[in-house]
Amino acid sequence: MWERKNISKCVMIASFSLLGIATSVRAVEIWYVAPCFGSGSGTFQDPFCKIQDGIQAARDSTDTDKYVVLRGGEDVVFAGTGNKNIVLRGNQVYATENDNNTTITCGAPPCIIDCGGSGRAFDIGTKSTVTIDGLTIRNGLPTGNEGVDGGGIRIQFASPTIRNNVIEDCTAFHETSSRSGGGVYVLGSSFDAPVISGNVIRRNRANLGGGIYISDQSGAVAAIV
Repeated sequence: MWERKNISKCVMIASFSLLGIATSVRAVEIWYVAPCFGSGSGTFQDPFCKIQDGIQAARDSTDTDKYVVLRGGEDVVFAGTGNKNIVLRGNQVYATENDNNTTITCGAPPCIIDCGGSGRAFDIGTKSTVTIDGLTIRNGLPTGNEGVDGGGIRIQFASPTIRNNVIEDCTAFHETSSRSGGGVYVLGSSFDAPVISGNVIRRNRANLGGGIYISDQSGAVAAIV
């Protein structure tokens, strides 16, 4: 559980030398998100109302480690525009869309992202090293506008960490064409190393890989629980 303070920024000393030769300082910034009306400022008392707003704030920050913390709970659902079809990127070329060193996590579980049978939760690409941790993703169904593979999460040529999530009731299926990765779809090369661990992936549907589809070229490490 994240500490409930109206403090979103701190500096952590990661390591130091008694001789004063080597010192490592890591700046950490935290933004909070909870379903609400309006915009919010990202503090615990005044959270952002959309996940996308928290991610944009992290993109605008120059801190070393960035956390977007969802405030969920019983009967709390993240749904609609700004809470699904979220594109995460890591290539330095796209400086305004650099989500490296960002963790999207749950501060008050459950943190449910309900795609409502239209679109997926996250589309991760372009060398992103983002972490998705402790969320529940359900009812994903991408359409042609988002690409048809990966009902809950699509990963393409990136190295994110997907851990401790529940991915359920998502679909990448068509009666007459082949679609892959009902829960998670991974496409990459030997240079990409996504890590998928400790997740519950259940009741998903696809033509290929109902729970998860990993391409032959990907370096993914998958440990599915």
